[in-house]
Amino acid sequence: MNLACDIGELRSQGSTECCGVCGCRKAAGVAPAMHPDVSDFLGQASLVHHLVDVLGSPLNVVFPDRVTETITEFQRVLREEQIDGSVLYTTKPNRSQGLIREVALVGTPVDVSSAGAMVAALAAGIPGWRIHASGPKDVEYLGLACQHGATICVDSFEELRILRQLSTQGFLRERVRCLVRLSGFQNGSSSIASHGSVFGIPVARTAELVESLCDARDWLECEGFAHHLPLPSNRERISALEDTLEVFIAAQRRGLRPRVINIGGGFRINYAASQEEWQRFQSYLKASIVGQVKPVTWNGSGLGYQISDKGIIGSPAFQEHFVSHSGAEQLRLFLSERLPRFDNAPVGRVLQDMLIHLEVEPGRAILNQAGISIGRVATRKENARGDFLLSLEMNHSNIRSSEQKLLTQPIFLPRGERERDPRGVYLVGNLCIPNDLIQYQKVYPGSRAERGDLFVFVNTAAYLMDFVESPVLHQPVARKVTAIRARNGWRWSLDEEYSPVRRMLEEYL
Repeated sequence: MNLACDIGELRSQGSTECCGVCGCRKAAGVAPAMHPDVSDFLGQASLVHHLVDVLGSPLNVVFPDRVTETITEFQRVLREEQIDGSVLYTTKPNRSQGLIREVALVGTPVDVSSAGAMVAALAAGIPGWRIHASGPKDVEYLGLACQHGATICVDSFEELRILRQLSTQGFLRERVRCLVRLSGFQNGSSSIASHGSVFGIPVARTAELVESLCDARDWLECEGFAHHLPLPSNRERISALEDTLEVFIAAQRRGLRPRVINIGGGFRINYAASQEEWQRFQSYLKASIVGQVKPVTWNGSGLGYQISDKGIIGSPAFQEHFVSHSGAEQLRLFLSERLPRFDNAPVGRVLQDMLIHLEVEPGRAILNQAGISIGRVATRKENARGDFLLSLEMNHSNIRSSEQKLLTQPIFLPRGERERDPRGVYLVGNLCIPNDLIQYQKVYPGSRAERGDLFVFVNTAAYLMDFVESPVLHQPVARKVTAIRARNGWRWSLDEEYSPVRRMLEEYL
């Protein structure tokens, strides 16, 4: 991106003053991508205000139909590309019980990452044979997975030893089904292991791994191998898959019968409605660092970028907010990539020729457009620098993950008519700490926000709405409701009370 050209464009828009009544709102405001159903739900402003009045702020709303729609899109790609495969729903990105119940009715397999998540999946009606048990595992978690016949995603040699001990003690009533998670993949002359994942058995120990699996044939059925890379490039995906295929072949040569490769997720979500707006925001952010426009971030933060005598250095401390392809289409593109170590054949053809069942776990992408988070304005004030601050009845833990910042503009839902006000404001939380910011950049509601008005953060279901949420300083965590379209409009229920079975019967009757 050519910064000089970008700054020139901003100047031509009159945005260098950054006063709130010029072009800074256009330059710094990124509208969120929004599914028509989410937009229609927010169009029922009286309903949204009623929910917050009844259940309090913050409030999370999840949309089960978006999950089933996205699962169907991924399944369609596998079917159209003639790939024998399945799509797994991952419980880790969101704690919603209603979404798990919806998935139970759909019939897709489910990946859990703790004993508690397994209990929730079983309680939702998902049988053990449809559950993949991943994540760190103690003896109790491994025992629960074995008792219910789940597929155990073995993460280490230590887990294999614990499972062997359970076998020798007569705990196992049948052979354990497992996938082995791999790590330490090579990317040409460099190693993907530099990402520093704490999970997986290094591919460099393939011989030792295969020997251990052969020794465990009497009580362990190795169904295949898995790898999970966080938001990888296709080059990294290819390297990981090639290494996994080589481990797969090594296991076959020793008489094992693997049939599954699980490539995890890492498919990106499109948070921004416009690529142009997203690029303009990043250009404005860089221009603010060099002092050519006034900042629209708290304390002038570069969000990972900084100025040095060599110019702008650093990298963004936020994810890419605009992607051109849906998660399902990203999978389709990956299946067309070529594998250099396998005669440069396309991924899909290699999987077909080797009769491999492909498992995909697009946890983040499955939850695309599946949820929103709502915060109510508590007070408004102005600080010593002249910044306008709106305190919300929520805090930064309510829409924050350990690695992700949401930079799209929230939707403003005033309780009544408001006078126009183009100035930007900062949204701050309800914690008694100086850095409790809901978002790092200014937001532009367009009208004067008052106590009782609402701000709605769009697309927060994946890793945002409750991933690191905490009742710190005795502040409440968000209640959660499910919202569905019905014949007579929108219906909602408490998340823990949502029943897709009842819904199905009511719609049928």
